[in-house]
Parts: sequence; C-alpha cells; structure tokens
Amino acid sequence: MNSPKGLAALAAATVHSPKRLIPAVGAAILLVSGAVAPAAHAAPAKPMDVRYRLDACFTGACGSATFTFKSNGSQATNVDMSVKDNKCDSHPVYLRFRVYEGDGGYWRTGKRWNSSGCDANYAQWHNKHINAEWRIYALRVEVCVDDWGTDTCRASSPVYNPYF
Repeated sequence: MNSPKGLAALAAATVHSPKRLIPAVGAAILLVSGAVAPAAHAAPAKPMDVRYRLDACFTGACGSATFTFKSNGSQATNVDMSVKDNKCDSHPVYLRFRVYEGDGGYWRTGKRWNSSGCDANYAQWHNKHINAEWRIYALRVEVCVDDWGTDTCRASSPVYNPYF
C-alpha cells in the first residue's frame, strides 16, 4: 500500500466499506509516519540542485539541452544546447525551446542554427537562460530541419518545473 495506486485503493475501501475505516486510517497513519517507508538513503536533491536534460533526435537532426529551473519559477538558467545534422542532405538544422506557461499554450525561443552540414561537430551554446513573463510550467526542446515547405521538427518529452 506504499504506492499511489495502493493509497487510492485504500481510500476507495474506506469510502465503500465503513467496517474497514479503522484499519484504513491506521494504515494511512503508519504510511504518513514513515513506519512502513523503506530505509532512508541519501537525501533527495532539492529542485534547485537538479540539472535537467532534454533530447530530440530523428533522421535529419539530433539535439539536446541541459538546464536548471530557478526558484522564482520564471527562469531556466545554465542552459547548454547542441544540435547536429545527421542526414547529410545539405539542409541546415536548428534547436529551440517550447516554453509552456500553464495556460495550455506555449511560445518558442529563438532558433539556434547549425549550417555546417553532415559529419560536422555539434553546434553548441553554453550558459544561456530562458526568461518567461509568467511562470514556466514546462519546457521541451524542439529540433528541426530547415527543409522545403514547413520545417520537419521533433520535440522532446516535457520537463515540468518543480517551482510552478
């Protein structure tokens, strides 16, 4: 009963079975008190100590970014990024962020270009930052090929801001 599903089942049993109220409350108290928690290891990192990584790769381009959320909730700092052409089709590639601010919508940062072509090193940028007018809910990295018509892009999974 140490998992969220177990707690949900415990709550459901309490609601639907009054006879199980006392055992359910007792189990919840034990769980909260830590009596049934696993042995403690090193303290988990504070959110401000966590460095996040996002990756997006496909046939055409590959890119990644690492960063740290600031405790004010509206910035990502120490942003390092890189992007590479991996298709050899002479189309430039670029990387940018999608910045989600909690209302369901997002805006994009400026494009960071690599026009060096295939077999070149990753183009890299270091110690950049992202400032949002409002609080950042989540970030995704978007890697694109500047090809004919609409650019071909792939986005990473999101990383959610612990300070939102």
